[in-house]
Amino acid sequence: ALGLGWVGLIFGVQMRVSDLRKIDPAMKLLTLIQAALVGVGLFFIFALASSILLGISWIEIAVASGIVACAGAISSPTAISLVGARLDRSKSPQLRALMIIATLDIAPALIVIGVLFCFFTAEPGGGFSLARGFSMMFYSLIISAALAGVFLLFDRKSLSEGENLAVFIGFLILITGIAFYLSLSPLFLSLLVGVFLANTLQPDDMIYVSLHSTEKQFYVIVLIVSGMWWQSYTLEIWALAGVLIVVRLWLKRESVDAGARLLFKTDKLQKGIGQALGAQGALALAIGLNYILIYPGQAPKLAFGVIAISVIANEALAPWLIQKTLGNHKTDETGR
Repeated sequence: ALGLGWVGLIFGVQMRVSDLRKIDPAMKLLTLIQAALVGVGLFFIFALASSILLGISWIEIAVASGIVACAGAISSPTAISLVGARLDRSKSPQLRALMIIATLDIAPALIVIGVLFCFFTAEPGGGFSLARGFSMMFYSLIISAALAGVFLLFDRKSLSEGENLAVFIGFLILITGIAFYLSLSPLFLSLLVGVFLANTLQPDDMIYVSLHSTEKQFYVIVLIVSGMWWQSYTLEIWALAGVLIVVRLWLKRESVDAGARLLFKTDKLQKGIGQALGAQGALALAIGLNYILIYPGQAPKLAFGVIAISVIANEALAPWLIQKTLGNHKTDETGR
């Protein structure tokens, strides 16, 4: 609960409207284009494979494929930031573009996941309900706004740093506890709460300090829980994960190139720059955990296995791909 709540909240508080307005609309549209193309491609590949490997209903296939697609559509800004610090300053515009894409493509993925959890019920054999879906979407907005309001009304000015952290952790448990009770996505609900807080709290509020100071701890929590769910997978799962890794990297590259040609008149982005978006980060693991902890059956196990293998491989390949794409040589004082 802590790990999932933290992951959703830390990305939600980055969605400050005043900051988003400063970003070039073409870059935001490019982010949506590449996320959509990558997600759709992975969805159909996983749907075809799961229909062959598992004798399950189309509802279960749709949900599992949607989860894998969302986990594959996102990118990790952390790897770009770490490797980018070692690159030449002339690469700064390209790095900034990559950071924008990797940060913004997370929001549509979590929104899709939230919609899936609302409309597709967590029951054996799968279930789909329009009435429940729309009502749960409405309740999610009301609940997240109410939770954000409770946090805003809580008097934290007189609290110490340790007491603020205790309140913050309790708040995370409250958010994810409600989500688990209603069989909703903790990631989606905490994302919505984060968006409300980001646009109502002051930029220097203690919550931002608490979020970033506990980032590594919650990252470890996600890794530990992922390891607890790790099982010995069959050769088919490893083969499927390998196919998805290759297809995902190809789609990242081609979709960014296609979007750049469509949206920019000049060569603003380097050709093939999309392959530097290979890393997925802890959020992809959290998406898999979010799914397997709530939904029953074989489909979540297959989806989580593919996601876990993909994350490990992509995280290992990401630094090399970023350096290969942008170059790893710094210029000296003469510009050489």
